[in-house]
Amino acid sequence: MIDSCQIRAARHRDGPMLVIAGPGSGKTTVITERTRWLIEGCGVPPSEILVLTFTRAAAGEMRERFLRMTQGKNYPVCFGTFHAVFFMILKESFHYSASDILREEEKYAFFKERLYAHSIVFDDEHTFIGQLIREISQLKNSGALPETCESPGMPAETFRRICQEYQEELRRRHGLDFDDILIRCRDLLTEHPEVRSAWQQRFSYILVDEFQDINPLQYQIVRMLAEPERNLFLVGDDDQSIYRFRGAKPELMLRVPQDYPDLIRVSLSVNYRSGAAIVSLASQLISRNRERYEKQIRPGCRIRDRVFFRQYDSQQMQNLSIIGEIRRLLYQGMPAEEIAVLARTGRQLMLLTQQMDAYSIPYHSRDHIPDPYHHWIMDDILCYLRAAVGSCSRSAILRIMNRPNRFLSRDGLPDPEVNWNRWMAYYRNKNMDWLEGRVRRLQEDLKQLGGMRPYAALIYIRKGIGYEAFLQEYAESHGTEAEELMDLLDAVTAHAAEYPSLEAWLAAVERIRKQVRRRPGPCGTEEKGVTVGTYHSSKGLEFDAVFLPDLNERLIPHKRAVLEVDLEEERRMLYVAITRARKRLYLLVPAHIRNKETEPSRFLKEMNLENALPSPPRQQDGEMPG
Repeated sequence: MIDSCQIRAARHRDGPMLVIAGPGSGKTTVITERTRWLIEGCGVPPSEILVLTFTRAAAGEMRERFLRMTQGKNYPVCFGTFHAVFFMILKESFHYSASDILREEEKYAFFKERLYAHSIVFDDEHTFIGQLIREISQLKNSGALPETCESPGMPAETFRRICQEYQEELRRRHGLDFDDILIRCRDLLTEHPEVRSAWQQRFSYILVDEFQDINPLQYQIVRMLAEPERNLFLVGDDDQSIYRFRGAKPELMLRVPQDYPDLIRVSLSVNYRSGAAIVSLASQLISRNRERYEKQIRPGCRIRDRVFFRQYDSQQMQNLSIIGEIRRLLYQGMPAEEIAVLARTGRQLMLLTQQMDAYSIPYHSRDHIPDPYHHWIMDDILCYLRAAVGSCSRSAILRIMNRPNRFLSRDGLPDPEVNWNRWMAYYRNKNMDWLEGRVRRLQEDLKQLGGMRPYAALIYIRKGIGYEAFLQEYAESHGTEAEELMDLLDAVTAHAAEYPSLEAWLAAVERIRKQVRRRPGPCGTEEKGVTVGTYHSSKGLEFDAVFLPDLNERLIPHKRAVLEVDLEEERRMLYVAITRARKRLYLLVPAHIRNKETEPSRFLKEMNLENALPSPPRQQDGEMPG
């Protein structure tokens, strides 16, 4: 079944067209139907049609849908990602092979070696190197000059030197990375008119999926390839542009009418995914954005949907409520694959996934949800507690003796096992009584920890010993989010509260650390179970039931979103998350996070929801169905 707006878009013949496709409006159907119609209705050679997507999964889905639509006819249409198609262009001119593209693990190893060579200190290797790779990618895509670039994680001069060394390594290998594919393809088409002309003749019709996520470099190349016929078919939704941090520029979609004055614009304004209540709520929210195309989205299916707005005293009560409701839905027969819990950031999901493990709820995630059990913070805590229960090794004390900073030196610890009297005498002989006192206090702290239950011990490390203050200082000096580190510490503390003794908790942690980081679901595949992820990773997905926890200020919108352009992006993120839901949408707000009072998100007020429904009775929030 295809509606009149979809037909109008799909049957467009020549010239540029912009299709504004809202959530659940059938954009994939329009792209595949247009491709079929160009071939079977207009006689366009299939090999002259190029369909560009952002991911291999999207390209594969588009190809499969097209095959079904054409009853298996193997038309040689080019379905591919931007990088795959642009690399194909480079291969024909420069004879590159796939082995010339630097693999992610090679890139990671190179930056790891360079960071050590430049004596850059970091604790969380995966996070630090991942952030560095993203920063360099953004710089290359933006065309920024290396001499003007900086990174919060290291001195500016060191960062620029590492950028230079990376490019030298690529040249030495006669290789390139994914960002170079775009840059070199742009340069090739710009500097060699004969090559540009050949590819323009090769592809006389170009269709672009998810156009709102395009970056300036990709748009520049697509525009060159589309000349002189300009048969560009651009499909996207400016309200779903949420990848600015990757270089996407939603304003490019808004300026297409200026780039192509003869552009024809069609809006797909029927949402065939969600019920009327969800569609109305999402429209109220996104209408607050100013820089957008005006739309009137209406529901196209007669399903009975429900929106739940619930407030809780704490994040813990909120998470228990989510667990209870998921178990109820599963008991009533809803498949786990039709349920999702989506948050603004992956770290918000740490405590929830721990509780899902505890209640044996299968789940999977596309995101990197921070793992507290293999983080350096857990290593610090374990060193404190192992020293407290008797394993007072030199290596453990060296790790924690200046966390927080006690100004102690390793020179006073020559032996594999710590001799406290000898260590104190070392400073006494140097007339450093204040450092002798620091050693004595550390010894006393460890003795006190040894007699505590796990939860009390964690609180003492955090507050009494001053580990929280150390994390604050660490975050400031490393350009890291202190709240992110505190969330990890909270996850560790919450887990410790479940055990009666330090020995029992330490044994449990060791078991967890030996296991695979994220267990698959009971069916043995990571694609089974409840989806747990971020707003960003949920793009393109849909579920019968969607839970949106932690709808609080500083989280959504994020505390870094100060400018209007950033607030509009945050609003688009929440819009994307809301429109993943078909039948049931849960909007959840804890009054306290980490024992601190928090405000409901301003976006709730924009949806007229701040006081729409009373909070559920507190005693029911944590109830679990039997």
